[in-house]
Amino acid sequence: MKNYWIACFALALLGLSAPGYAADHLTLENAISLAIENSPGIKGAEADYGAALGERRQAGALPNPSLGFEAENVAGSGPYNGIDNADLTFGVNHQILVGGKRSARVKAAESGKVIARYGQSTARLDLIRDVKVAFADAVAAQEQASITTEQVKLAKDVYAIVNKRVTAAAEPIVQRNKAKISLANAELIAERAKGQKDAALKILRALWNNAQSPSALSSKEFYKAEKPELNDDASETLVNTPDYKRQTAAIEQANSLIDLERANAIPDPVVSVGLRDLRATNDQALVVGLSIPLPVFNLNGGNIQKAQQQAVKAGTDRQKILLQGQAALAERQRAAQNAWLTATRIRSDILPEAQEAFRQAQRGYNAGKFAYLEVLDAQRTLTDTRITYIQALRDYHANTAEVERLTAMDDTNSQGTK
Repeated sequence: MKNYWIACFALALLGLSAPGYAADHLTLENAISLAIENSPGIKGAEADYGAALGERRQAGALPNPSLGFEAENVAGSGPYNGIDNADLTFGVNHQILVGGKRSARVKAAESGKVIARYGQSTARLDLIRDVKVAFADAVAAQEQASITTEQVKLAKDVYAIVNKRVTAAAEPIVQRNKAKISLANAELIAERAKGQKDAALKILRALWNNAQSPSALSSKEFYKAEKPELNDDASETLVNTPDYKRQTAAIEQANSLIDLERANAIPDPVVSVGLRDLRATNDQALVVGLSIPLPVFNLNGGNIQKAQQQAVKAGTDRQKILLQGQAALAERQRAAQNAWLTATRIRSDILPEAQEAFRQAQRGYNAGKFAYLEVLDAQRTLTDTRITYIQALRDYHANTAEVERLTAMDDTNSQGTK
């Protein structure tokens, strides 16, 4: 009977120390591809870029001319009764843009196109980061659910053995009660772990718009961790990221809008050319006109001031992006390194010690020196160590994904954006 119980613990130990994966399980690479293909955020960024292309196209358009018609000396008295002596004028009016309005508008639209292009890149990089974090969460939850399921199976086997021993008067009744409580706790923990696993998978599926529902995730890459490198001066890296470049384009656009508003303060003349038909004499004459608004009441000062302040804000926003990026990068790099150190220490030192303690408890029980609770306690310690190891790996992958996002370079060229 003792040998059977020891075998149960040995099987549990093997399950904990050798996590496996199936070839048909969803990999991180597959998850990223699914998200990029089906994410509404990616499609929205593409639509923003298409809208920016349309805005650029419209920015270079000239004002439309207008047709005019004028009738004089109509429906009067005496010889001007009716239209026989009317003067009819047919003409064309056209607004002439002055002050560099069109060029400033085109320049602002060009910057808008650049902003939208970098927006595509940041949307893609954000999505990849989110998938990596969600995938790490889901794999960690999956592995913990597997461990807690094994805990339940082990607790059931232990309870069955203790129950038989109590029935045979080989153990006191209190030992059976303890085993029953241990089984109930294991079942509660397993149920909670299953719920966390389902929730994590749901969050992951939402990133690709629920286009596919995987039954399980591959944990192969999850158990790989390389030592993170700390970058004390990341300014040069951060200024080359699409986030920083996008804000630089926003500054250029804001400056173009200042030029546009200053140009809008200069009135645009309207030139008109027409042909007048003098019906009284049956003659025709050319009519030329020029209309220039007087900038008396509206000098566009408010819009100029607004554009200037928006340019100031664009500059401060870029500086904020750099400062926040430096702080976030330092924090995430340190967190990734701490998680790596924890995982490495557990894998190399703590986990082997926990396994050895479990084996010693097994041998002691087999020799009649330890009660079964000693073995159970050693197995719980091993399980807790394994779960802590999984959590450390989860933190490592999540923080590494954040570091990769913060330092990622522009990838719009690889997407074929034009």
